[in-house]
Amino acid sequence: MKSILILFTVFFVFMAQSQILKKTYYDYQKIKVESVYYVNSLGQNNGLYTKYDSEGAKGIELNYSNGIFNGPAKEFYTRNGVSKLKISGNYKNGEKDGQWITYTYVKYGQSYYNILQSMMFNDKEVDIFNTGVQTKVKEEVYDNGKLTKEIIYHLTGKIAISRNYVNTMCTGEYLAYNSKNNLIIKGKIGEKGKMIGEWIVPRKEDGTTSDINNTEECVYTQKIKFDNAGNIDTNYVSKSYYLSGKLRDSVRLISLEFPSGNNYNGNWFLCGKNTLITGPYYSYYETGKIQSEGQYKIIDAQSVKTGIWKNYDTNGILMNEVNEDEIREKATKSKIESDRIKQEMIEKERIEKEEKLNYENQIKTEITLLAEKADSCIRLERKLYHEYSILHQNTSKFSLDNHFVKIHNYFENKINQLQNQINQVSKDEFESKKQLYNQIIELGIVHSNVNQKMIKYESLKVSFREEQLYGLGLGELYKLNVSLNNASDVQEKIKIFENYQFEQK
Repeated sequence: MKSILILFTVFFVFMAQSQILKKTYYDYQKIKVESVYYVNSLGQNNGLYTKYDSEGAKGIELNYSNGIFNGPAKEFYTRNGVSKLKISGNYKNGEKDGQWITYTYVKYGQSYYNILQSMMFNDKEVDIFNTGVQTKVKEEVYDNGKLTKEIIYHLTGKIAISRNYVNTMCTGEYLAYNSKNNLIIKGKIGEKGKMIGEWIVPRKEDGTTSDINNTEECVYTQKIKFDNAGNIDTNYVSKSYYLSGKLRDSVRLISLEFPSGNNYNGNWFLCGKNTLITGPYYSYYETGKIQSEGQYKIIDAQSVKTGIWKNYDTNGILMNEVNEDEIREKATKSKIESDRIKQEMIEKERIEKEEKLNYENQIKTEITLLAEKADSCIRLERKLYHEYSILHQNTSKFSLDNHFVKIHNYFENKINQLQNQINQVSKDEFESKKQLYNQIIELGIVHSNVNQKMIKYESLKVSFREEQLYGLGLGELYKLNVSLNNASDVQEKIKIFENYQFEQK
C-alpha cells in the first residue's frame, strides 16, 4: 500500500512538471503570434510565458511554476516591431521579491517613460525610443510582495529620492537630491509618518515646503530637530543653508505651519514652513558675510522683531541700525488712526445710506400720493365728461359739440402721453416722476373746470322758440360759440372756456 502511494505521488509530480507548448494568434490564419507559453498536464502555466504585440515585438516575459509566478519577469516598451526593456524583476511564489527596476530612454533632456505617462507625444519621441540612452526611472525592493525600499532617479541617472517602507507606509531613512546632486532632504520618519530626530528640509524662497516629488523647487534647506513623538525641539537653534552649503540664517524655531504625516491618500508629506521663531536671529550673504542681526519675540501669538536690528552691506559693513519697537509703535498708532478714519468713513457711509433710504422712502410716499391724486383727477374729469354727454342729449341742436370733442381729445391725448412717459422712466428717477404726475394733475384740474363750465353751458341753453317768444335773441351763449369758432387752436378754446363767466338767465 505504501509503495502504491509513493508511485502515485511521483506520477503526480511528474505530470505537474511536464511542459506542453501552447500558442495564441492575432489572426485566423495563425501567422501573427500573440503569445507563446507552456502548460503542465493539468493545464496550468508552467515555464516561460511570452506575449507579443500585433507587430511582433516582445511585450512581456514571465515565468510560471504550476500556475504561479516564479522567477524572472520583464516588461518591454514596443514600437514598430522593436522591443526595449522597461521593467525587470523577480517573482517568488506569486509575489514580487527582491529588486525591481523601471527603465527609460533619455535624449534631448526628455524621458520616453515620461512621454508615455503624460501622453504628451512629440516629433522626437521615435528618435528617443530608437537612440535614447537607457536610464533607470526607479528601483524598488520587495519582500514577499511588500515594498520595503524605493529609489527614484533623475534623467541623468543620479538619485533623486531614496525612501523606505514598512507595511506600505513611508518609514525610516529618507533622502532626496536635486539634479545637481545637492542633498535637500535627510531624516528619519517614525511612527504615523512623524519626522523624528534631526532633519534637513527643502524650502522655497517664501519659506514654504517644496514638493518632495519635485526636488528642483528647493531654493535653500533648513535644519530642524524633532523629539521621538514628532514634536519640534524648541531649544534647538534651527539653521538654514544656501544650496552651496553656506549658512543662510539661524534662529530658535518653536512652531511650524503644520506637522509631518500621511495624507488621506496615504502619501507622506513634510512639515510646513516656520510660523513662530524667537530669540537671536542672524542672516548671512552667500559669501559668508553677515547680512542682519537682531532679536525676535512672541507678541499676540506672532513672531515680531524687537529691539535694535543691524543691517550690513555685502562687505559686512554696517549700513544702519533700526529700532523695531519704535517702528512697531508708530505702525500701531498709524493703524489705530487708520482704523479710526476707516470707522468714520464707514459711519459716514452708513448715515448717507440711511439718509438716502429715508429720502427714497419719503419721495416714494409722495409719488404714491401724487399718483393717487392724478388718478382721482382723471376719474373726476371723465365723470364730468360723462355727465355732460348725458345732459347734452336733452338739449337743443344749438350746442358746442365739435368744440367739446376737440377739447376732450386734447386732454386725453396729453394725459396718455404723460402716463406713457411715467412707464418709461427708471424707478430711481423720482423727480421726473413727480413732475409728470404734477402735470397730469394740472391737466386733470383744468379739464375738470372746463367740463364743469360745459355742463353749466348745457344747463343754460334755451330753445329757439323761447328765444323768439321772449325776445332774447341768440344772447351771450351765441357770442361764446362765435368766440370758440374763431379760436385758432384747442388751447385757445380752453382759455376761452376758463375765462368765460356764465350768468344765470
